[in-house]
Formats: sequence, C-alpha cells, structure tokens
Amino acid sequence: MIINTQHSQGTWTVGQTKFTNKIQASLEATRTKQPIHYHFHHDVWKNFDRNLLGKISLKELYKQRALMLRDKYDYLILYYSGGSDSWTVLNTFLENNIKLDCVYVRWPFKAENSYTPNTVNQTAYNFMSEWDFVIKKDLEWLAQEHPEIRIETADWMEGVTADTFNDDIFTKQNHQMAAAQIVRQEKFSQIEIDLLDQGKRVGEIWGIDKPMMTEYAENQVGMIFRDDIVNVARCYHGNLDGPEFFYWSPEFPILAMEQAYQCFLFYKANPPLRSIIASSNWKKMFSDGKLHQYKAYYTDYSTYFIKKIVYPDWDFTKFQAAKPTSVTKEDKDFWLYTSPELKPIVDRWRYYFTSQLDSIDDAYLTKTSTGTKLGLRSCITPVYHIGSYDNV
Repeated sequence: MIINTQHSQGTWTVGQTKFTNKIQASLEATRTKQPIHYHFHHDVWKNFDRNLLGKISLKELYKQRALMLRDKYDYLILYYSGGSDSWTVLNTFLENNIKLDCVYVRWPFKAENSYTPNTVNQTAYNFMSEWDFVIKKDLEWLAQEHPEIRIETADWMEGVTADTFNDDIFTKQNHQMAAAQIVRQEKFSQIEIDLLDQGKRVGEIWGIDKPMMTEYAENQVGMIFRDDIVNVARCYHGNLDGPEFFYWSPEFPILAMEQAYQCFLFYKANPPLRSIIASSNWKKMFSDGKLHQYKAYYTDYSTYFIKKIVYPDWDFTKFQAAKPTSVTKEDKDFWLYTSPELKPIVDRWRYYFTSQLDSIDDAYLTKTSTGTKLGLRSCITPVYHIGSYDNV
C-alpha cells in the first residue's frame, strides 16, 4: 500500500472541505456551523487484517520497524525526550545493533536556574528535573557506550522574542497553541537542516505513541487516534517525508494494532481492571470539554498498565513528572509564564492566542468551569475494533 506522506499527521474536514491546519478548520466550522472530523489514514486501520494479530512479538515488531526506517533513509535522527516512548525506540536500535545516526534533544537550558532538581515533587511543575535525573544521564551514558551516535542538543528558547508571536505563526500550527509548544516546535536539528540542503533523506523519528484504548460498546474494545497527540510533532519544513511515528505508522500498521491487541488481552484476562480504560463515555468527555479532567484519570491508571504491556524493558524507577493538566502547559513550563524577564514574550503570545480563540466558536474550544478559553478541543478518529470480551 502506498501511503501519502504529504498529510502524514492527518487532516480535518468541515463539510466537503479538507484542511491540513486545525485552526483553519476551526475557523471554517465557526463560519459554517458544521462539525470538524479528524482523519488519520482511516483506510489503513479500517482495512487492517486482524487475523495477523497475536502472531509476532512486540519486540520483534519494534526491530522490524527500526530496520524499515534504516532502509528508508540516509540519516536517522531520534527526537528524544527520555520518556518510555522514545527510550524504547532508542533501546530497539541499540539492542539490535541497528545504526542510529543522531539523538536530538530540545530543552530550555536558559531555565536551569528556575527550579531545584528533586524527585520528591512528581507533578508537572517539576518537569525540569527530568533533565537532571533522566535525560542528562541517558546522554552521558550514550556518549560513553555509543560514541558513534551523534548527540545534538538545542535550547528551544534561543532567539525567542516578543516578535516571535504574531498571527502568522498560528497559521503554521496544526493544533498546538501553547506558547512553549509553539516555539519548541520551531527548533529543529541543525544536522537535519544541513543534510536536507545536501539532498539527503533524513528520518525524524518520534516516539508517538502508546495505544489509546476504548470500550466503545458493551464488551467491545477498540483503539482511536487523537489529533492533539499526533500533532505534537512538527517536522522541519524542508523535510517532505514528514515526521516518522515509530509506533503509529500507517506504513507499518501491525505495530500499533498489535500493541492495542496486547493491551486488550491484558484487560480481557483482568476483568476488575476493565473499567480503567476509556469507556463509551470517551466521546462525551470530549464533547463536554472535560478533557483536562479526564486526562489525569486516564494517565494515572491506564497509561501505567499500557506501559507495562508495550514497553517491557522500561525502568519504572526512572523519575518522570506527571503530565501537564493545563491545556496550555502552564504547569509544565511554569518558568516561562511566571518569569518577569519573559513577561513581554508571554504577553505578546497571550494577545494573539486570545485573538485566535475569540475568532473560534465556543463549540470547538475547551474551557474551564468558569468559562476561560483554554485552546482547541481535541478530535478523535473513528474507533478501530480490536477485540471482544465475549469471545473465548
């Protein structure tokens, strides 16, 4: 099957009009009063042969995926966060002796004095400590044990001023509207840029993501994809292939489907835990704008079990701060939003951010209980059936 990589991160439709930009789709939905539908390689998942499930181990599929990427590109860069998703990608290459050219880390190094490294505070406000206790150590180990792999780091706040934010920068965004996320997405690997200028094919590998499970009807379990997660990645504009999702790849759908299938088998074998996965209320939670409430529940329980299933080599003793509960990630990146020195930048962002949200109907936004607009409402794909608890 030939995959159209031009829209590898999916598209949105409003009526008969297709969009590659979520904000533009939201403006059209506001104008026409029509719903927004998200499409992420629908035919691939819908037509997948489920008879293939349960035949190949996940670790073997990880190896096959790494080899596929190695064969496809001249140069491979892993966009690394130190979390279980990207660490498993790194471990797959190393464990199977598959060449990985570069590990790239974007980090706000200028914020190093804004916190005291510790492992006691596990909220999103202590996200910065992941550098000290995880990422830095991983990179030091990698440099020692695998000097053949280039390590590149970049400060994503480098060069950011109040002039960075304007209406135009929002037109580049598929979904992200948070100040930190926007500027983070604008920072790309220099070696990637240089090699693309030389005509090389460069693969940006992203560890997106763990399977998102839902019991969409009584005893019927499926998997969905969510646009805000898919669009966390934004590739360098000169990279026509787009970001390569290691797990959610339409070129290798068996990997995402097998991950979901293994999670389904776990919940099928453990009936008391079935209530943890998203139920048929999933869509209602989104339509009611309660994603920020639901996310904490889903992350705390379902993600823990899913990690245990799909990432068997992950070290759960590694420090990991909780996921942000704020849609604009003002807890995770608190230093940016509270620094007096950076106030002109944040004020400028907030002006354009508010302007964008004010131009979009509330029906397509997520808000606080008091009505404060937080950002675009997430969209999900149709449910792709994985299995039934009723089948023996």
